[in-house]
Amino acid sequence: MGLLLILLPMALAALLRFWEIASIPRGWHHDEALMGVMASEVLRGVQRPLFFTAYLGQEPLYIYLSAGMMWLTGSSDILPLRLVSALAGVATVGVTYLLGREMFGRRVGWVAAWLLAASFWQVMLGRMGYRTITQPLLEGLTVYLLWRAARKGGGKLWGAAGGSLGATFYTYLASRSFPIVFVLFAIWWVATRSRPSKAVVRRLILFLALAAATAAPLALFFLTHPGTFAPRLQQVSILRPGQGQTTLTLFLRALGDAASIFTWQGFPYPYFNLPNRPVFVGAVAILFYVGALVMLVRAWRGEPASAMVVAWMVGMSPPILLSEDGAKYILRAMGLVPALYMVPALGLMALWGWLERRWPRRKVVILSLVVLILASDVALTFRDYFFLWSDSFDTLSLGGDDVVAQARYLEGNPMPEGDVFVASEHYPHPVLAHLAPNAYPSLRWFDGRQSFVYSPGKDNLYLVPFSSLPQNLDDLIAPSYLVSSSYYSNQVPRLLVYHLTATQVIGEMDRLLTNPRNRPLNVRLGGEVELLAYRLDSKVRAGDVLELTLIWRVLDSAQGKDYVFFSHLLDHKGRMWGQGDVNGYPSAEWRPGDVVVGRYDLRVSPQASPGRYLVDVGIYDRATLTRLKTEKGDDSVVLGAVKVTSVQAVDPAHISQAIGMGLGEDIRLLGFDLSPRGMEVGEAKVTLYWQTRRQLGRDYTVFLHLLDENGNIAAQTDSMPGEGGFPTSFWEAGEIVVDSYFLKLPPQLPPGRYRLIAGMYLLDTGERLPTSGGDYIVLTTLER
Repeated sequence: MGLLLILLPMALAALLRFWEIASIPRGWHHDEALMGVMASEVLRGVQRPLFFTAYLGQEPLYIYLSAGMMWLTGSSDILPLRLVSALAGVATVGVTYLLGREMFGRRVGWVAAWLLAASFWQVMLGRMGYRTITQPLLEGLTVYLLWRAARKGGGKLWGAAGGSLGATFYTYLASRSFPIVFVLFAIWWVATRSRPSKAVVRRLILFLALAAATAAPLALFFLTHPGTFAPRLQQVSILRPGQGQTTLTLFLRALGDAASIFTWQGFPYPYFNLPNRPVFVGAVAILFYVGALVMLVRAWRGEPASAMVVAWMVGMSPPILLSEDGAKYILRAMGLVPALYMVPALGLMALWGWLERRWPRRKVVILSLVVLILASDVALTFRDYFFLWSDSFDTLSLGGDDVVAQARYLEGNPMPEGDVFVASEHYPHPVLAHLAPNAYPSLRWFDGRQSFVYSPGKDNLYLVPFSSLPQNLDDLIAPSYLVSSSYYSNQVPRLLVYHLTATQVIGEMDRLLTNPRNRPLNVRLGGEVELLAYRLDSKVRAGDVLELTLIWRVLDSAQGKDYVFFSHLLDHKGRMWGQGDVNGYPSAEWRPGDVVVGRYDLRVSPQASPGRYLVDVGIYDRATLTRLKTEKGDDSVVLGAVKVTSVQAVDPAHISQAIGMGLGEDIRLLGFDLSPRGMEVGEAKVTLYWQTRRQLGRDYTVFLHLLDENGNIAAQTDSMPGEGGFPTSFWEAGEIVVDSYFLKLPPQLPPGRYRLIAGMYLLDTGERLPTSGGDYIVLTTLER
C-alpha cells in the first residue's frame, strides 16, 4: 500500500512532465540555451569547473547532470536538458511524499505529493531547462533525512542530511538562504523546548560538519575568486543604490506581491506563467488559507513539523523579497518547494477530518469530494498548460520558438556561397550556438530591430526571426527575394529567409540610397565609417520617440573595438533632451564595404519645451569613451532641425486675459497671463499666446516693454519665442504657441502708471510688424 501511495502521484508527475516533452514547449529560451552550451562544453571536455563564472555565475549541478544525460542519450539537442528537469521534478514529488509522511502522516504526504505533481508551476519548470529545478529536490531530501534522523537517531542519517544540505548550494543561487530555515527552527526549538541532550548536540555537530565539508569546495572557490560570489545578487538586489525608491518602499511592494502570487495574482511574464495565474487555483486556493491557519496554530502550540514549515516559508523568502521583482519572478520562489505544498495538504486534511466528524456515515461522499478537488486541480493544470499556455503567441514568441526555427533551418538546408546573416536580439545567441553547431562558426550577426546589413560582392542569405524583425523590412529588402517563411497562427511572421545574389545586393543598396526620403550626408568618422545618408522625423511630441535612420558604410574593420552610435537631441543652448546609445551591428562583425541601415531612435524628454531642436550623431568606443572624429576634427555630426511639440494642446479658454489682436497679416496674439505680484517683487512673468494662420517663412523677434507715462522704456526684454528656442519659422498654421518671459524691473522704479506692450520685429532690419493701432499691442496698464 505504501508503495502504491508514492507511485500514484509520481506516475501523474511523470505523465504531465514527459508527455510530448520533445516538442512542448516548442521554443527554447535564451537562458535555457546557456545551460545547454555549458553542458555541451562539459561533455566535450572544454571546461569542467566547480562553478561556472559565465553569465554572472551558474551553480554546476544541473549542468553536469545535463552533460551526463547528453552522454546517455547521444544527443546534444534540447531533449537531454528537459529530461533532467522532468526526472528532477518527478523525484521531488517522491521526496515530498516521504517528507510529508515523516512530518505529518501518510495522508498529508500523499496529498502534498499529488498537488506538487499536478502544479502548473512545477509542470512548466519540469519541462524546461533551468537549474532551479534541482533546488527543491535537495531541500526536500535534506529536511526528510534530518527529520527521519531525529526520529530514528541513526548517525548515518544525520550525516546524509548534512551532505544533502551542503549539496543544495550547488543547485541555484537562492539556495544560499536555506540555512536560515534551520536557524529559525532552532530558535523556535530553544524557545519552546528544553536544551538538547549531549547526544543530540553531537549529532547536530555531525550534521553541520558534513554540510560544511560538502559545501567547502564551493566556498573555497568563492574565497579564491571573490568577484564570482555576488554579481547576480548585486544586479537584482533592492539594496543596491540607484533604485529611485527607498528600500522600504521596494520591500513593502515585494511583500504585497509575494502575498498575492499564491492565490490571487501570479507572475505576469507569459513565458514563465499563464499570465497572472496564481500558484493555487480553485478549491486548492481556499485550502491553502485553511492549511496556513492550521499550520500557524499548531506551530504556536508547539508542533515541530508545523514550526519547520513556517520556518521554511519565512527562511526562503529573502530571494523573493530582497530582489527586484522577486515576488513575481517565479524561479526565485522555488526554494519554498516542497514545503509550500504541505500547506494546502494540511488544509485538505483539516477539512476531511471535520467532514468525517460531522457526517461519520458519509465517508464515501466525503472521499469523493476529496477526489474531485484533486482531480479538478489536475484538469485545470492540463488545460492551462497544454491548451492555453504552450501554444499561445506570447509563449512561443517570448520563448525562442522563432530562434529554434532559425537553427533548424541552418542545420537542415545547404548554405549558399557568400555570407549568411542571422538577425538576433542576442549577440551571439546561445540557441544557435547549441542547435546549429555546423553553421554557427561562419554566421554573421546583426540585430534586425535596429540594423540591417548588405555585404556587396557576394551572395547574401538572411534569416530574420520574429524577435529580431525590422519595423520596415519591405523597405530594406524586396519581398520577391523571400525563399522560405513560416508564420504563427495569428499570421505574424515566425521566420523569414531571404536570398540575394551579388548583383541583387547591389540593386537593393542602390534602391535604398536613391530613395528620396533619405538625405545625403557623405561624412567620414575616424577613417572607419562613412555616413552616407539619413532619415529623420521633422516633428515629434515631447515624451515620444524620435525616429532616426542612418545609412553608413564600413571603411575598415574594427577588431578589438566595441563601437557605439550615439544620437542626441539638443536645444538652442546645447542642453540634451533626448539620447540614444546603441549599435545593432556589433563592430566585431564589420567588414570593409558593408553598408548598414541603422535605427538610432531616441526618446524625447516629457519635460522638453516646444520648439526647434538639433540632432547630432557620432560614434564612440565603449571601453574608452573616445569619439571618432570627422575630417574637420569634429566629434559629432549635426543632422538637422526637429520640431518638438507640446504633449497637450493649449485651450484658449484657459488664457487669463484674452486680446485677439493681429500682427502683420498672419500672426495673432490671443492673450496673455501675468504674475499678479510682479510689480511688487521686481520681476514680472508674462506668458504670451501666439497663433499664426499659415506657415511663416521668416524668424521674428518678440519685444516686451514696460513704458512709463511719458512713453519711455522702463524695462524690456527682447528674444525669439521660446527663449530663442522656438523661432516663428517653425510655427505651424493654427498652432497656439506658449511663449513666456521674465521682465526684470529696475530696483529704483518710481511709482506711477505703466503700460505693458508687446510686438514683433525683424532682427536684421528692426522693422516691426504692424498692428491695427500702430506697431505694438498694449497688454495692460500696471501701477507701481
